[in-house]
Amino acid sequence: MKTWHETKIADVTNPIAGKVSYDGSLFWASDASRQYVSSDGLAWTTRTLPNGVQLHAVARSKTGTYVGFDRGSSQFFRSADGLAWAPAKVSPAAGADLYRMVYGYGKPSAECPL
Repeated sequence: MKTWHETKIADVTNPIAGKVSYDGSLFWASDASRQYVSSDGLAWTTRTLPNGVQLHAVARSKTGTYVGFDRGSSQFFRSADGLAWAPAKVSPAAGADLYRMVYGYGKPSAECPL
């Protein structure tokens, strides 16, 4: 049986507003303007998100494309490397309160190619 231990991320100044996710190799957590990643859940690296990007949940496809969303605006973001994020070409879900994101397969389209 595994035992869980709380660990602090040293330079967190805002509460972690999003959910911690795991993409198969990294744990992800975000506050208002920063992203925290860890391969083991103990040592965390801080990354500053681009201006205007806030992520509350992140998922990664089997080909490596990352997607994330801002729960406040329901805006989706996309990244090829988990570092550079750009708004995805999809309409925000009007009136929806999004809390979780998981990877699954959907048919490719012009807005979301492979």
